[in-house]
Amino acid sequence: MGLKIPGERLKDDLSGEDIHNMTYEVAEEAGLKTKELFEAIYIPIG
Repeated sequence: MGLKIPGERLKDDLSGEDIHNMTYEVAEEAGLKTKELFEAIYIPIG
């Protein structure tokens, strides 16, 4: 669930800081720990 939400919100004009802040918001909305959401995002990229 958590990974679907950022994809729906991403826009071309967002800064890195905007995306970072949005990730914190999404984690809270999804009831996830922020660390878990960041890991879910970065592990596949790494």
